Amino acid sequence: MNFWKYHVNGNDFLLVHQKSNISEKQGILLCDRHKGIGADGILIVRVHKFEVYYRHVNADGSHAAMCGNGIRCVGHWFMSRHKLDRCTVHIDERAYSLRMSGGNFVTLISDIPEILGRNRYNSGVVHLISSRYQARTDANVDVVEYRDPLHFHIRTIELGVGPTLSCGTGTMAAFYHGYRHGYLHRIAIGASPGGDNLLRWGNNQIYMSAIVHPVFHGTWMETENDSFR
Repeated sequence: MNFWKYHVNGNDFLLVHQKSNISEKQGILLCDRHKGIGADGILIVRVHKFEVYYRHVNADGSHAAMCGNGIRCVGHWFMSRHKLDRCTVHIDERAYSLRMSGGNFVTLISDIPEILGRNRYNSGVVHLISSRYQARTDANVDVVEYRDPLHFHIRTIELGVGPTLSCGTGTMAAFYHGYRHGYLHRIAIGASPGGDNLLRWGNNQIYMSAIVHPVFHGTWMETENDSFR
């Protein structure tokens, strides 16, 4: 099985171009940093007549409805291969627009998150914005510090993964929460342990940009115990 290793601000993924699904057991093995290749998740990509579709598998083998960093890796992979500067990627019956400039700088354009409560949002997946760590099983938890109107810091504990160096959907939720409550301007930088995202509010949408890093391309040598056939 051929794969591409990508990361955005340290949130790393294995991108697989194939039609078949990866089982929960296989996903766990591939993402294992000691016994497999190592990643926060797997991006299973299918292309049909220049339409890009992808399915997201978390490190624990579970399914994710959306990943703001993963979808930018998929966009970079597709746009680089076809020398494009924009594309649309479909995940879970939703379509997202992406743009690329300077070779690796990719912008995700997303609708504003759905408000589920005072500090709870759905930005593709459910996020809880908090000033301190909370153990939850029903939402991703984002520990956020709003430092000034142009800067905030975020640490995310993701369902199905655990603490990550960066979370795209969490950064969008934190930005919208800060803008909605007057903590942030229409443009701000979200700093995570792995790096920064530039966020902008416009046309009732959120534009989130960061550098996408293609790390390496390889082949997973299948055995009888972990066959992908």
